[in-house]
Amino acid sequence: MGVYKGLKFISHGGADAGYRTSLCRFPDQNFSVNVLSNLASFDPTGMALKIADIYLRDKEVTESSKKDSNVKTVSVPQIKVL
Repeated sequence: MGVYKGLKFISHGGADAGYRTSLCRFPDQNFSVNVLSNLASFDPTGMALKIADIYLRDKEVTESSKKDSNVKTVSVPQIKVL
């Protein structure tokens, strides 16, 4: 889970015996990419993100739109452990 080009991003991949997979989900855009491969040297997550770049290029969050969002920063005090 994280952020990719300003968009919420959830992914999971797997590998076994030369097979490679990746599922990338952008929940706010209701968009997913699933890549399956049978080549051990293949990067399915990299390919999935290239595909997402094509389909979501007009959805990327710019710095100016980030400032207008309703996201608030919260400070958490440190706790000293004895």
